Amino acid sequence: NATHVLRINTTHPEQLQIEATGCDLGNGKGKWKSGVLGADGNIYCPPWFASRVLRIDPYVGTSELIGPEFTLPDPVKLAQDFGDSIGDGDGDVSDESWGKWMDGTLAANGCLYCQPWCASHVLKIDTRNGSVELIGPDLGWAPDKYRAAVVATDGVIYCPPHSARRVMKVEIAADTVSFVGPDYGTKPGKWWAGAMTLVNTILCAPHSAGQVLQIDLFRQMCSLVGRDFGSGEAKYRSIVQSNDGCFYCPPCNAPQVLCIDPLTPDADYVGPDLCCGGFKWVVAGLGEDGCVYSPPWLAHKSLRVDVPTRWARQIGKNQGWGGGKWEAMYPHEDGFFYCPPCCATDTLSLDTLIGTTELLTPELGREPRKWRCTGRSATGELYCPPFEHDKVLRLTFKNLQLDSPSGTKDSPLSRASSRVQESRASSLLQG
Repeated sequence: NATHVLRINTTHPEQLQIEATGCDLGNGKGKWKSGVLGADGNIYCPPWFASRVLRIDPYVGTSELIGPEFTLPDPVKLAQDFGDSIGDGDGDVSDESWGKWMDGTLAANGCLYCQPWCASHVLKIDTRNGSVELIGPDLGWAPDKYRAAVVATDGVIYCPPHSARRVMKVEIAADTVSFVGPDYGTKPGKWWAGAMTLVNTILCAPHSAGQVLQIDLFRQMCSLVGRDFGSGEAKYRSIVQSNDGCFYCPPCNAPQVLCIDPLTPDADYVGPDLCCGGFKWVVAGLGEDGCVYSPPWLAHKSLRVDVPTRWARQIGKNQGWGGGKWEAMYPHEDGFFYCPPCCATDTLSLDTLIGTTELLTPELGREPRKWRCTGRSATGELYCPPFEHDKVLRLTFKNLQLDSPSGTKDSPLSRASSRVQESRASSLLQG
């Protein structure tokens, strides 16, 4: 939503430089939602509500719009045909615009291939020379077609259908787009995420679909595996491969953790009943202890899936129901996951060595949708650009020390503290 690219120079952390840089990109909302470091050292951002690709030169601090302009063919007609509340691919349903492309996948050939969310074609950005083009057949402007993309061992990108009908495959070597498997119908939100297995298949946990989707690379076939989990919406939104070769999915609206065995293949519930609905957990990661961890989105507590026993339990203090508390988690080399607060008041740390949680000081306020992503500097500190907050969040690491209201104290379980750095758009733009 900002008018300029935000640049955080972490070369000298003691004199952190935060500035708006590049050209004025206008006041429109949701212009770009992701970026990738390209083969030429520039950052490329596929358009979401914007109409052109954004290229950022991080070395000189410039930005420019490249490639052709991509605009909606007839917004009024599209709204009449499909409605104007489409959602933005991240679980928010408050947006009333048509997002064009998802984040995409950077291939070994240096090209970024972006699966269409509402756009009519696959977008190809060559990060070696900055060329931008549409490839493959015209899929029509329709809502929420593909959300996930998986680069498979055969060098092909596979996209499970979200609201589209069939699995889409992008042949990187030939720049062609085709489809595999049967027609799965027009039901919206079928599969949210997918992952590559060790047996050359791709597994996708059910979102609104009733079963797990398996894409067989050798046979070029798609099939539904495991039990039928019903027609409920938003059952699972994350999938994590564990050391036992199986995949574990914390429940979003489903009642229990899902375990998918790619060898059988089969899928079934594990662990206790955690109640249906509620958008409980939406992201997850594999910890140092081989267990799966997930911070609470609307749930009361964090979730720990014990892989050896195939059981799950909630850990940490009760944070209360609701609020959209944490939606991003960063694995640090100290064995912790760090989660910047979205609507929560504190940064959450998950100790994956012993399976505990802790809130880092200081409290960061009750404003909603503060920070939604995290980046790591060369010195190991974490930086979170503001979403609806007006400051950058900085996580610093102090050799097993934690800042507290009563002063700094040693703590064997806490290795980071939260700091907030000034990043006010008004003063920076005036400077």
